[in-house]
Amino acid sequence: MYINNLKLLKTPFNGTPLEVIKYISKSILDVKVESSEGSKNIIKGIFPNVRPLQGIQWLLRQCFDQSTPFFYYQTLNNNAQIHCKSYKALLGADTYDTYTYSPFIDTDIALETEEGYEYERTNIRDITSDYHQGKFLSAYNGAYGATLHTIDVSEKKYSKNVYAYSGSNLRLNQHIPFSVSERAKVQDAIFSSYSESKSYFISLNSKAFNDSQNYMSPSPADLPKAMAYLENLNYQKHTIQIAGDFDMSVGKKIKVEIRKAQEDAEGSGIDKLQSGVYLVTQIEHIFDKGFYQYLTIQKDSSEVDLDATK
Repeated sequence: MYINNLKLLKTPFNGTPLEVIKYISKSILDVKVESSEGSKNIIKGIFPNVRPLQGIQWLLRQCFDQSTPFFYYQTLNNNAQIHCKSYKALLGADTYDTYTYSPFIDTDIALETEEGYEYERTNIRDITSDYHQGKFLSAYNGAYGATLHTIDVSEKKYSKNVYAYSGSNLRLNQHIPFSVSERAKVQDAIFSSYSESKSYFISLNSKAFNDSQNYMSPSPADLPKAMAYLENLNYQKHTIQIAGDFDMSVGKKIKVEIRKAQEDAEGSGIDKLQSGVYLVTQIEHIFDKGFYQYLTIQKDSSEVDLDATK
């Protein structure tokens, strides 16, 4: 951060967005980046007097892996490692652990035992929720369908690229985050049919360079779908409190089981609508009468079929 505030990028660049990001990180910011694979599009341009981290953020907008966006972040473990990983890579990683929230169940486990330690380590002590399950706002933001309009000024050519959410989209959980039943349709059409609910506009200049492409060249194929991945990650968002764990880091997948109270003889059950696999997107470390953490966790999909009948 100190180096970032002391230097400016004002030089030409040429390469894939990920290659340029790694170059800025190593040569300008003096940090090594652990990365996943990125898009192969070669882009060319000039940095217009921007800070290194601003330049990296600018390049991330054109960095894709199977139409998934990239994230540039730092973790506390592995000597404060810097990462530049795609959403696809994060989804493909193993689940770190399972954590359980059981507010209505009393336990008599002795905390001094190995079983008690494991219970305390994986217990969710508190949870607050921020739901974004309103489909109309998500649709407005392009979560389920969008249209990309491009104008190539050098060729005087206009084109349109339509995106619609499908079952082939990569996701954290098995089921899509919206219903396709008759009751959920709007004017007899499912949400993913409304590609005009969100529009993107890009000006291209395919003849800007003879031997390469300009900054905007990767966008037409990937932008609408990448933005939909980001928007769907707000499907469910919670802040949970757990025991401190120095191996926990942002970018990890965790499985969450949230138990609910039931009045029948079976006792507490799993709330499958809120449970499932989540991505850790933020961590706050607290050292006050012990060590514990607040994790911000988000998921893009449902563990249960939203159209399934009870």
